[in-house]
Amino acid sequence: MIEQVNELDVSTVVHLHGGQAPAPSDGWPLDVLMPAGDHPEPAGHQTMSGGDMAMGSRTYTYPNTQRAAMRWYHDHTMDYTAPPVYRGLFGLHLIRDDEEDRLPLPSGDREIPLVIADRAFAADGSFLYPAAKDGPGVETPYMEGSSPTLPW
Repeated sequence: MIEQVNELDVSTVVHLHGGQAPAPSDGWPLDVLMPAGDHPEPAGHQTMSGGDMAMGSRTYTYPNTQRAAMRWYHDHTMDYTAPPVYRGLFGLHLIRDDEEDRLPLPSGDREIPLVIADRAFAADGSFLYPAAKDGPGVETPYMEGSSPTLPW
């Protein structure tokens, strides 16, 4: 079990890619976790499990009964998945098993989980995330990892 505490100033949802998780821990886009503190709860909101929206913290259950794998998790808030991932709000979830332990793979200080992510930067080195002005997402030239300033 993992307890997520939301100390951001916006709601969030944790979604684990490829993990075998019970439905209440899947990270359904409307299963939001509101920030800790005194925030109004949106009226009439129902979560995946039919319960009330979580306020401040939520416990996710991941049985980890599958084979060894590297999975990743990220904020999965409805219509707002890309900006938090773009800004680095994601991580790795490593599942181990005896079969993997028997393989001659790097371990300990020699094991380095690696994530390769595409980013665009402004001339001053800051992140460039040109949000679409007519809805969720980014401006068309930045879709699919492309950029108007790059040759590909």
